[in-house]
Amino acid sequence: MSKNKKVVIVTIISMIFIVSLITIMFIYGSKSTNIASGEDNINTMQEDTVTEENNIANEIIDNNVQENIIESETNEIQQSNEQQLVQETSTQSLAKKENSKTTTSETNQPNQNTPQIQLQQEPTTQVNKQETTTSKPIIEKCTTNNNHGMSVGNSNKWFNSKAEAVAVYESEIKEWGNKWEKFEIDDATYEKNCPYGYEVWSCPYCGKWTINYYYN
Repeated sequence: MSKNKKVVIVTIISMIFIVSLITIMFIYGSKSTNIASGEDNINTMQEDTVTEENNIANEIIDNNVQENIIESETNEIQQSNEQQLVQETSTQSLAKKENSKTTTSETNQPNQNTPQIQLQQEPTTQVNKQETTTSKPIIEKCTTNNNHGMSVGNSNKWFNSKAEAVAVYESEIKEWGNKWEKFEIDDATYEKNCPYGYEVWSCPYCGKWTINYYYN
């Protein structure tokens, strides 16, 4: 190989090396620039976030302060209104008391223009009225057969209960039936004296019962 060819090859290799070195340096520089810019962006975002949070906190504080100021002003207005009402009420009560005192003093003073009239009491006469009491005769009831609240039946008896009166009726028809069966009486006497039915009622005063027989 000739000497000129060697020089050309070495020159080409050195140029390739230099170009590659420059390329590597350029790529590394761009990467470092991108990383730095990314970090700057992150820092900027963090700062913006902190700034927004601070602004929000300041707004909340300002709102609370304003609310407290409004509440204090409202309380002061209410207190002043209440004090005014109390003062007005006390003033009105004092005025009423003064008016009432003036009115009573005027009514207590005698009127000089009106003449005083003295009323003379006339002597009262007491009249004693004698009350005439008429004594009503006491009517005895339920002591005999005829002074009950109801008239007595044709049995001419009063019984303590309804069952007792009915029992007397049954004994009556039994007695006349036995006489007729034993031929002690005839048919006409039996029909005339033996009852075929009855009715009962009670006295409203004593509660006793009487019976009334039915005959043919």
